[in-house]
Amino acid sequence: MARPRILVANHVSWFDVFALSAVLPDFVFVAKAEIERIPILGPAARAAGHVYIQRTNKKAAFAAYEEAARRIHHGTAVVVFPEGTRGREYPLRPFKKGPFVLAIAAQAPVVPILVHGSLEVQRKGSFRVRSNEIHIHVLDEIPTAGMTYDDRDALSRRARAALAEAQLEHYGIASAPEARAEIASQP
Repeated sequence: MARPRILVANHVSWFDVFALSAVLPDFVFVAKAEIERIPILGPAARAAGHVYIQRTNKKAAFAAYEEAARRIHHGTAVVVFPEGTRGREYPLRPFKKGPFVLAIAAQAPVVPILVHGSLEVQRKGSFRVRSNEIHIHVLDEIPTAGMTYDDRDALSRRARAALAEAQLEHYGIASAPEARAEIASQP
């Protein structure tokens, strides 16, 4: 059985999902509800236990996160893409706070995972698939024991900083600082 934890990964391609599925043991994805409407894939993912989140409906989104928290408490690792959707380039985009609220509520550590190479396999908006090597870097876990809801922004920044640092170190790709944190601190 997997250890209970939240795995947060950058997201630029459908192939991020396949690459992570190939190397991670015992986990479920938290995915946007629109995926469920994709023939064959959507129902298969639901049957495999993946959790769908309705991003436009806060009440339903919280219910999905509560379901994910129950699974975490039962020993399941949960994979979330905190950028919310696929990007068109490698630099990190702003993170949503939901995955970090979930991690704190479950008191489960956050494990940042850097995925690189999948953009060259299939870009967002393209049906064309090319061959390329995909690299996955599992970074040091960030403990959440004792954190509260008020720590969600700091936890998000710490996970994003770990991913940005690894991306810069391994691939020379720099990500801009997260603008929302700067805006939030302005009067």
